[in-house]
Amino acid sequence: MNALFDHRAEAALIGEMLQYPECLRHTSELSADDFDDPLAAAAFGGIVSLRSQKAQIDLVTLASEVNRLTQMDVTAFLIDCARKGVTSVASAGHAELVADTSRRRRLYQALRGEADRLLDVRNDTDEVAQSVGASIKGVSAKSTLVSFSDAMSEAFDTLERTVKLKESGKSPATKTGVPLLDNITGGLWPGQNIVLAGSTSAGKSAFAMEIAVNAASQGKRVMICSAEMTRLQYTQRIWARKAGIPLDSIINGDVGDQQWPLLGDMASEIAKLDGGFLTETYAIKTLQSIVAANPPDLLVVDYLQLMDTKKHTENETIRLGAISTAIKRMAVANNIPILSLSQLSRQEGRTATMPILKDLRGSGSIEQDADVVIFLHNPEAPSDQSVRDDDKDLCKLCLQSAGQPGERRFVIVEVAKQRQGRRMSRFPVIFEPAIMRFTQIDRKTR
Repeated sequence: MNALFDHRAEAALIGEMLQYPECLRHTSELSADDFDDPLAAAAFGGIVSLRSQKAQIDLVTLASEVNRLTQMDVTAFLIDCARKGVTSVASAGHAELVADTSRRRRLYQALRGEADRLLDVRNDTDEVAQSVGASIKGVSAKSTLVSFSDAMSEAFDTLERTVKLKESGKSPATKTGVPLLDNITGGLWPGQNIVLAGSTSAGKSAFAMEIAVNAASQGKRVMICSAEMTRLQYTQRIWARKAGIPLDSIINGDVGDQQWPLLGDMASEIAKLDGGFLTETYAIKTLQSIVAANPPDLLVVDYLQLMDTKKHTENETIRLGAISTAIKRMAVANNIPILSLSQLSRQEGRTATMPILKDLRGSGSIEQDADVVIFLHNPEAPSDQSVRDDDKDLCKLCLQSAGQPGERRFVIVEVAKQRQGRRMSRFPVIFEPAIMRFTQIDRKTR
């Protein structure tokens, strides 16, 4: 590959945009000038033109549009592009390559021109130096001005796709499998950074696992990055949840003959789920590379405070801010939802109450970068203000079961932040730690 262009990536991106409607979003990120190959540049211009007309985009219509605009015959080129663009998930990486080589070319050309100016003694050195700085700044900026017309076309296309998916019983969002949570959020949407936070014993990992398994059961490809538990521990939890057999029985081997058929059936069912675990991935840069190479439909990060950065700093707030921002950018760049778990700051000297946004550990950036913040709260008494009057008896029964084999915990789920939707909506669930199961109580949100 030449450092200043990658014609294969350009052709593959054109092929992906030609075959997969979701890849057309790249028209708002790039311009025809970003393509070095004249045929690819012409094809990209044709795609932009057809989109602005809200016309059908396929090999025939695109070849015709390019011929109308440039008098170039690109039919054979487009057929080759279609062969190279074999999957929509690779388009983000190809678009990034096109953008990066474009910036390299512009910077190379700008600096070469400034170097030539230095050979002329009549040019002031300081002026050339300032011009070099301006050139570097201009090329370093990745931002692309997208017209209101293009932005509206993208929003219109998105709405059309969403309506068609809903009519077919599908949705671009990943459903959590928790009905009231899905009712509030509509599911987990591509590009979103969803933060799930709670105290140490609130059941964050179990609730995230519940969402991950529900998503995988819908046919979604789910990736779980855990810096807290091994893949064996996670798998045992999922197995207990699916089979309804106590986790400690599976860990200790205390299973009877009559339980083996169920365990076998559930093991086969879990083995068919798409995705898997990243249990030795601690650096955020490593995670970014893995996700960019093959983006899942849902990424779960358990948990945010345990991730690491290459830049070591004694300031924990700065470190967490860098990780939080990287997770948000990863969600946007790969157009996937990321569910990241977060700890809360210790509530020293006060009874545990429903968390608020400032309780997020390193809250500044974590709160800012989150599209959605979900809190889990375990009331310590029925008198907790977050417990509804009609739930106080149930809360009391759950508290009385603490430490017993059939322990049940009364947990309140609250959507404390949602950029585009309702917030401060609460509903209760019952958590059974023995089998890692959450059961929704039939209550309306408030």
